[in-house]
Amino acid sequence: MPGGTAEEFAADARQCQEDAWQQANWLYLDRTYMYGGRWVYPDPLGRPLVGYPYTPFGDPFGERYIHEARLADFCMRAKGYELTQVQK
Repeated sequence: MPGGTAEEFAADARQCQEDAWQQANWLYLDRTYMYGGRWVYPDPLGRPLVGYPYTPFGDPFGERYIHEARLADFCMRAKGYELTQVQK
Protein backbone atom coordinates (compact mmCIF):
# COMPACT_ATOMS: atom_id res chain seq x y z
CA MET A 1 0.00 0.00 0.00
CA PRO A 2 1.69 3.20 -1.08
CA GLY A 3 2.24 5.70 1.69
CA GLY A 4 1.78 3.22 4.54
CA THR A 5 4.22 2.67 7.36
CA ALA A 6 5.93 -0.58 8.30
CA GLU A 7 3.83 -0.71 11.48
CA GLU A 8 0.58 -0.41 9.49
CA PHE A 9 1.72 -3.15 7.14
CA ALA A 10 2.64 -5.44 10.05
CA ALA A 11 -0.72 -4.85 11.74
CA ASP A 12 -2.65 -5.47 8.50
CA ALA A 13 -0.64 -8.60 7.71
CA ARG A 14 -1.16 -9.96 11.23
CA GLN A 15 -4.91 -9.27 11.10
CA CYS A 16 -5.28 -10.85 7.66
CA GLN A 17 -3.33 -13.93 8.75
CA GLU A 18 -5.45 -14.34 11.88
CA ASP A 19 -8.69 -13.92 9.94
CA ALA A 20 -7.54 -16.37 7.26
CA TRP A 21 -6.54 -18.94 9.89
CA GLN A 22 -9.91 -18.65 11.62
CA GLN A 23 -11.82 -19.00 8.36
CA ALA A 24 -9.77 -21.98 7.17
CA ASN A 25 -10.01 -23.62 10.59
CA TRP A 26 -13.80 -23.21 10.58
CA LEU A 27 -14.10 -24.85 7.16
CA TYR A 28 -12.06 -27.86 8.25
CA LEU A 29 -13.53 -28.05 11.74
CA ASP A 30 -14.58 -31.53 12.72
CA ARG A 31 -18.16 -31.73 13.86
CA THR A 32 -17.94 -35.44 14.73
CA TYR A 33 -15.61 -35.09 17.74
CA MET A 34 -18.26 -36.48 20.09
CA TYR A 35 -18.11 -39.72 18.11
CA GLY A 36 -14.32 -39.97 18.22
CA GLY A 37 -13.84 -38.88 14.60
CA ARG A 38 -10.71 -36.70 14.79
CA TRP A 39 -7.94 -35.64 17.12
CA VAL A 40 -6.57 -32.19 17.89
CA TYR A 41 -2.85 -31.44 17.77
CA PRO A 42 -0.97 -28.18 18.29
CA ASP A 43 0.69 -26.72 15.20
CA PRO A 44 4.20 -25.18 15.41
CA LEU A 45 2.67 -21.87 16.56
CA GLY A 46 0.59 -23.55 19.29
CA ARG A 47 -2.76 -23.21 17.50
CA PRO A 48 -5.08 -26.23 17.55
CA LEU A 49 -4.85 -28.42 14.46
CA VAL A 50 -7.67 -30.86 13.79
CA GLY A 51 -6.71 -34.15 12.13
CA TYR A 52 -7.77 -37.72 11.71
CA PRO A 53 -6.18 -40.29 14.06
CA TYR A 54 -4.34 -41.88 11.14
CA THR A 55 -2.96 -38.53 9.88
CA PRO A 56 -1.40 -36.80 12.90
CA PHE A 57 -0.54 -33.68 10.92
CA GLY A 58 -4.05 -32.92 9.66
CA ASP A 59 -4.85 -32.70 5.98
CA PRO A 60 -2.42 -35.01 4.14
CA PHE A 61 -2.52 -32.85 1.00
CA GLY A 62 -2.12 -29.49 2.73
CA GLU A 63 -5.20 -28.01 1.08
CA ARG A 64 -6.14 -26.33 4.33
CA TYR A 65 -2.92 -24.33 4.35
CA ILE A 66 -3.19 -23.42 0.68
CA HIS A 67 -6.71 -22.16 1.34
CA GLU A 68 -5.46 -20.17 4.35
CA ALA A 69 -2.70 -18.57 2.26
CA ARG A 70 -5.19 -17.63 -0.47
CA LEU A 71 -7.53 -16.03 2.07
CA ALA A 72 -4.67 -14.02 3.61
CA ASP A 73 -3.51 -12.91 0.13
CA PHE A 74 -7.05 -11.85 -0.79
CA CYS A 75 -7.36 -9.87 2.46
CA MET A 76 -4.10 -8.01 1.85
CA ARG A 77 -5.06 -7.21 -1.75
CA ALA A 78 -8.45 -5.95 -0.55
CA LYS A 79 -6.60 -3.57 1.80
CA GLY A 80 -4.64 -2.19 -1.18
CA TYR A 81 -1.38 -4.15 -0.90
CA GLU A 82 0.17 -5.77 -3.95
CA LEU A 83 3.11 -8.11 -4.45
CA THR A 84 5.85 -6.50 -6.52
CA GLN A 85 9.36 -7.44 -7.45
CA VAL A 86 12.06 -5.80 -5.32
CA GLN A 87 14.28 -3.42 -7.26
CA LYS A 88 17.99 -3.84 -6.51
